[in-house]
Amino acid sequence: PIVQKHIDSKDPKKTYILVLWGSLGARSIYETLSDMLIRNARLSQDFHFLVVGGIANPEMKKYFAGFAGVTVFDYVSQHDMAALCHLADIAITRAGTTSLAELKLYNIKLIIIPIPWTHDQKDNALRYHKHYEDIVLDQKKHNFTSTLDFTVQQHKGFHKKPYNPDIMSGIIHTKHLIAKAIFS
Repeated sequence: PIVQKHIDSKDPKKTYILVLWGSLGARSIYETLSDMLIRNARLSQDFHFLVVGGIANPEMKKYFAGFAGVTVFDYVSQHDMAALCHLADIAITRAGTTSLAELKLYNIKLIIIPIPWTHDQKDNALRYHKHYEDIVLDQKKHNFTSTLDFTVQQHKGFHKKPYNPDIMSGIIHTKHLIAKAIFS
C-alpha cells in the first residue's frame, strides 16, 4: 500500500496532520495551507502534512511542490485511508457527517472548517466541538490564514492517545445514529 512507507518512517518528533478537504470549496483551503507553509518554514520542521487531494483535485498538487514535510496523495483506497487515519494525530477537514465520524474512530483531534454556505456542516462542527472539544474555524473571517496557522502551531508536539476501539461496532453505531437523525 502507498501509505506503508510513511508509517515505517514516522518521525516521533513530528505531529502528523491529515488534510482532507474533498472537492467542494477545496481550492481556497489548499491555497491557505500553501500560504502558511510559505510564510512559516518552521511548520515543515515540526509537522508532517498528509494532504489527500482526491481525484477531483489533481491540480492542487502544485500548491505543495517543494515543501519538505508535506506528502500529497491524489487518490487513496479505503485501506490506505485507514492507514493514514492510524498515522495522523490531527486532521484538518470539512464537516461532513461521515468524514467526522470516521476520523473520530481513530481518536484524531479535529480542526474543522465547515463549508461556509451550508448550515448542516456548521451544525456538525459545533456538535464535535461540544462533545469532543474539537476546533471549529470560520474561513470567512478576515484573519483566517493567521488563525489556522496559530491553531496548527498550538499543537506542536501533539500526539493522539493510543486508542483501540472496536471499530466495527463504532461504524455500526454511527450508521444507526445517522439513520435515526435522517428518519426522525
